[in-house]
Amino acid sequence: MKKIFIVLLVSGVLLGLSNIALAFVNESWDWHNVDGKAKRTLHYCASTPIEYTNKGRVLEVEKAKAGLPENWNKWLTEAVDKWNKANTGWKLVPTEFKIPPCQVVIAVADFDEGTTGGGMAQINDTDNDGKMDLVIIVLDEKLENTLKDLPAGQDNSDGSRDGWSTDSKEQTRDPIGVLEHELGHALRLDHHLNSKHDDKNDPDVTDPRKPGDHKTDLSDEDKDEAKASNLEGALFPNLRPCYRKNHFNVQGVAIDFEANSFKDMNDMPLHILSGTAIPNPITLEGGYSHIIDHSVIWFKTELPILKPLSISIPYTDVDLAGGNGKWIGDYHGLIPPALDESTLAVFKYVEEPFGVYAKGSSHWEKIDSEVKVDTSKNKVTFQTTESGIFGLSAMPKAGETTIDQQIAASEYGKTAKAGKGADTQTLKYVWGGLVVLAGLGGLAYWLKPLLLKGKK
Repeated sequence: MKKIFIVLLVSGVLLGLSNIALAFVNESWDWHNVDGKAKRTLHYCASTPIEYTNKGRVLEVEKAKAGLPENWNKWLTEAVDKWNKANTGWKLVPTEFKIPPCQVVIAVADFDEGTTGGGMAQINDTDNDGKMDLVIIVLDEKLENTLKDLPAGQDNSDGSRDGWSTDSKEQTRDPIGVLEHELGHALRLDHHLNSKHDDKNDPDVTDPRKPGDHKTDLSDEDKDEAKASNLEGALFPNLRPCYRKNHFNVQGVAIDFEANSFKDMNDMPLHILSGTAIPNPITLEGGYSHIIDHSVIWFKTELPILKPLSISIPYTDVDLAGGNGKWIGDYHGLIPPALDESTLAVFKYVEEPFGVYAKGSSHWEKIDSEVKVDTSKNKVTFQTTESGIFGLSAMPKAGETTIDQQIAASEYGKTAKAGKGADTQTLKYVWGGLVVLAGLGGLAYWLKPLLLKGKK
């Protein structure tokens, strides 16, 4: 039997942040098209890893089965029902445990006691065409010891107790509300800056929740934003550089092409990614903290680039300030440190072939070419002859707690093995650092790019 190694960058508490909240549409991505229109009927499936080892950031899964643990199927059905009855134009439809047809994968497993679980989602573009086609939602089944290594049932250091409950009197996280929140990401909703769910004063379930919040009715803002995310397409300008000299400026991102950079007219879609659309924003090395939100661009060309393109990406002082009012993708509880402006650098996203685990799987690497940082105009300029995904990062200021340190403080391993039922299926692949689960029968779509590790 072949094993698959899964990088598990799940290390956040579903704690709210501060004050005002308003869920908003993440205009930096959209689903792939169906008959010329962005997809609005999403097929979801659920699965439970039953034989796996979790060591820090790595989840090694051997087998999984369709369906969820006790109570979770019921909670998921209720969360889906809330969205489907909201008349937003979106529809969530259950499907079999295969990819495709499944486009939203919900996985529940007992993760590291120190990973301070809850739930999180990541948006995936598996075929690198600029249109998303897979959302992965992971939830911590038992939610034990969320802040400190205390005996089960005694974790009250953050004002909550272990586990999940829908009882309004319990100081737990509410599974239906958390599922609604994560499903909201699949509907192109994202966290608002400085957002915090509060049952009494801020009932938006699409903003992060805290222990003791049990209100699960969608607010008017939730519904309005979901209606807007249904109607609004992602803002993907399609640049058309040619053999002549060209200059483009899109939302502050400037791209300059010298004459004869291309042999002919060339279509080049440009995406400026933010929030959950940024892939694996904390997979950096060399002391760099995280990929800065709104600093990520994705572009692809049909023709080879013959001369270096000059690209300038803007940043703001707010981006550098860090603090618990900023988000890193959908990672909850990770507080971005204040960044040292003098260390700003450009990173390129290196995406391993779909299905491969190799030296950290898909990750960000610092580019080798010269980078110019203009602190007076808050922009970083570099040159490249490659298309792909690029983003900015920097090292933390002295005395700041880095993202790696925050994660490392809660990492240790465990092994879990459950009974092998007739419905178990071997897991086979990974997408860039989050759990991707699929039955063997669903692999046909991905067989060509797969390079599987392990032994029979």
